[in-house]
Amino acid sequence: MNAIPLQAAPGKTGIQFELAAESDETELRSLLRDQAMDGEVRIAMVREPDYFASLIVNGDPGRHSVFVGRDSRTSRLMMMGSRSVQNVFLGGRVARLGYLSQLRAITGFPWRRDTLLSGYAFAIHHRRADEPGFDLTSIMADNVRARRLLERGIPGMPRYSRITGMNTLVLPARTRKSDDDGVRRSGTSDLPQIAGFLQRCLRPYELAPVWSPERLQALVEAQALQSEDFLILENGGEITGCAAVWDQRGFRQTLVQGYAPGIERWRPLINLYLRSTGRPALPPAGSTLNAAYLSHLAVADADHAAVSRLVAAARGEAARRGIDLLLLGLCDNDPALGTLCRTRGVRAYRSVLYFVEDAHSQSHPIIDPGKIRVELATL
Repeated sequence: MNAIPLQAAPGKTGIQFELAAESDETELRSLLRDQAMDGEVRIAMVREPDYFASLIVNGDPGRHSVFVGRDSRTSRLMMMGSRSVQNVFLGGRVARLGYLSQLRAITGFPWRRDTLLSGYAFAIHHRRADEPGFDLTSIMADNVRARRLLERGIPGMPRYSRITGMNTLVLPARTRKSDDDGVRRSGTSDLPQIAGFLQRCLRPYELAPVWSPERLQALVEAQALQSEDFLILENGGEITGCAAVWDQRGFRQTLVQGYAPGIERWRPLINLYLRSTGRPALPPAGSTLNAAYLSHLAVADADHAAVSRLVAAARGEAARRGIDLLLLGLCDNDPALGTLCRTRGVRAYRSVLYFVEDAHSQSHPIIDPGKIRVELATL
């Protein structure tokens, strides 16, 4: 197992990085569960009951690098990070692109420049020759301190080049008034046609995932995705639009750890208001968010009316399955963003997408912000 030792300052404990092993699985899940993201609502992105089994949704499991940082004296696991790789479209061609995520550390961990430098060096050490010399990552927009620090640049640290803003839309489920809208649920026999349609629609976009028949079938065989999760529109037997209600709660959950004091104090009254306006209430601390992803959204010929029909059908399907919320990721210049943000009950949470590359590199492509599509469900 490769390891990069970090020389600690006098009186400090050094950190040694290595690839995570199966024996680290319990500690990895515990670290994700215990370290919530700060904000008015503190949430933790957890992977229960099996961390490594959940990685199939993030791309090629054979290229996923999970690294841990240990106290060099006690071997205690102090921090973790992840680099996943999936096939995406870049300039109309298929590229294997890395995504950096899940950077977590135990409470009170003394973040230092040399720790960050060694951790990043270890992560990119596992980049392969057929992968570009840059990765993708995202940071919550309200994490202003981290964004300013990384955008300014720390000597020796990789360069964070802002690509565009990304919006996570939270859409409440809503019962459909009628099923007679031309949208139908798919079956196993539809998967090859769905894969072909998605590739044709997404190829013109940058950073969009490549949904090959093999990729979809692997997810179905692993029971991470069901063929019946897809909703499709057709014209003359040809698919003209599709979306999926992808419920990942069986292996990947959003845990509500708590609320800011003001929200917690007034949560009963806030919930009365939310229910009166047809929106889901704020769950108690310790609850898993009853949410699924609205994924694989694509339509032929930029048909905005078809997008609206598919989103409405997905909200109805979620309600039918007892799911309260759907999560949909749209970048800033997506034409559907304005319409969906004005939909009653919808809330948006912003993050920022970055290319991460060596400080002396000029390898990342210049891409049109209006042509970016990223699949939230696979990040």
